Amino acid sequence: MILVKLLKTIGVTLLAVVVILNFTYDFDLSWIHVSNAFFLVGILCFFSGIITATHALDLFYSIRYLTGKIFSGASANDFKSYGAYREYRALNRTEKGRRQYGILLITGLLYLTLSFIMSLTWGA
Repeated sequence: MILVKLLKTIGVTLLAVVVILNFTYDFDLSWIHVSNAFFLVGILCFFSGIITATHALDLFYSIRYLTGKIFSGASANDFKSYGAYREYRALNRTEKGRRQYGILLITGLLYLTLSFIMSLTWGA
């Protein structure tokens, strides 16, 4: 099951590398351009994996609370304070799916390493 998710993640990120190569470099497949595309996808995967694996998504609750307060008006947001909203989110938080973001973290590290090796070996 984990191998299937790893292969899906690698497939989607390789597709992202191809899209970056298409739109940014017009499929100029020099090593430095391929290295740059792998670096961009790797850094995005790595940081999103780090944010999710360390439960730092909880930091974004304040942004969600404030946007709900600003754009929905006082009637749509039933919470009297941010503390009440935070307690509600803590009670309703599920741990489902948090383990699977380690795959995203590993894929990001793999792409960053590949980009680093490609830039050192063939970049000059």
